[in-house]
Amino acid sequence: YGLELNQKNLGDSFTVSMWVKPDRTFADNQCALFLGYPNPEQWVAVSGKANNSPVCKIWANGNGYGWTGFGELSLKAGNWYQLTVTGDSQNVTAYLDGKQVSSNKTNQPLTGTNQDVYIGANNWDAEFTGLVDEVKVYAADMTEDQVQNQDREYFEQMLTSWMNDTLALKPRKILGENKSVN
Repeated sequence: YGLELNQKNLGDSFTVSMWVKPDRTFADNQCALFLGYPNPEQWVAVSGKANNSPVCKIWANGNGYGWTGFGELSLKAGNWYQLTVTGDSQNVTAYLDGKQVSSNKTNQPLTGTNQDVYIGANNWDAEFTGLVDEVKVYAADMTEDQVQNQDREYFEQMLTSWMNDTLALKPRKILGENKSVN
């Protein structure tokens, strides 16, 4: 199943960021992220480019676009990725793990009646299969540096959590069954 975030009509300036972990390859047009509305069609999406492939296309329809692709990225099954899409009054930009993968003229996907953010679904195609975490929506266009800092902060939190969990283990778990720690 997908999720509508009820973030209606954010306007021209926005950032949507999330962590995704596909559990298999994508089907043609299978949706990971959909920004906009299906009727009338005015949207930007990250969807599978072809059946049984990890390659996703960044594409748009409406307001000057006709199912037009303007970028690609690869989301391999079993791996976590940070996917971020930003927009301002002139451009929409996609980032994968903090690195820009595509930028093009915007079609204002989140400006207008009923425009919304959908995670893992659209009105036509197969839903995303896998895990999604840390979904963040901002009514502001993040810069590349801000996207990268957000990525770094997440990894620092994960590393700190892992370190705390590891250090909390009993010494015998780390050293084996040796009863002497010193």
